[in-house]
Amino acid sequence: LEDVSPLSARIEQDAPEISMTFVIDRSGSMNAVEGTATRMDLAKLATFEAIRLLGERSQAALIVFDAVATTLLPLRSTADLVPFRDALNSVAAAGGTSIYPALVQAYDVVADSDAATRHVIVMTDGLSEEGDFEEILARIGNLGIDTSFVGIGDTASRGQLTRLAGYGGGSLHFTSDARALPGILAQEALMLSANPIEEAVTQAAWTSAAAQASLPGGEGIALPELLGYIRTTAKDEASTLVSDDNSGDPLLATWRYGLGRVAAFASEADGPWSAAWADME
Repeated sequence: LEDVSPLSARIEQDAPEISMTFVIDRSGSMNAVEGTATRMDLAKLATFEAIRLLGERSQAALIVFDAVATTLLPLRSTADLVPFRDALNSVAAAGGTSIYPALVQAYDVVADSDAATRHVIVMTDGLSEEGDFEEILARIGNLGIDTSFVGIGDTASRGQLTRLAGYGGGSLHFTSDARALPGILAQEALMLSANPIEEAVTQAAWTSAAAQASLPGGEGIALPELLGYIRTTAKDEASTLVSDDNSGDPLLATWRYGLGRVAAFASEADGPWSAAWADME
């Protein structure tokens, strides 16, 4: 959707400084194939895309684990994505599953950061060997840092990960399809990098007479208020037709994509935010 839409989910100009540590399972089971790629490939792709969404003012770190843990990259600026791409490309799946040593290394990494927002996210498709999870996650939590967990595939232990997410204070995601990983990690990154939700009375306005005339029946129509929308950024090639009269944030935009056109509306298609729009005749 980020590629297809004329409105980008990235709103980097408002992004705070973020420190995000990615802890990735590289055990042998991550070689399982999902569609045309392995779970490992999809985890690496999802991690890279999440780092890209953090914006240039942030930092990220990479830790991988099987029976042991390795810090591939300590926290470093996300302004240069090449080291992250190269480090992820070097990861191959093999070995057992032990999350605890990776959390110990994650603590050492995040303790050195003074970023305004810090977060740890752990991805695994298996059942980990036990460790003193409550203690290490409490130590991370005492730094003001939440730890989220993502269970990949049917082999991920729901019971264990639910317990760990409770200790970590972060989000808990399960997906039976590793192809959903990019979306899950993008959600985590975007919710950290900026709060995209504007829930307030918003006066929508046509950006120009030409924009109004471009929609069938648009001429002479006064747009009602919205009660909320999702903040986005219009891409360079997009035509913004409707925006927030106060902030200028795009609300409705179109562009050509492939052989057709795509329109994106930044509020609800059907719900309380856009109830007045739904009542328009």
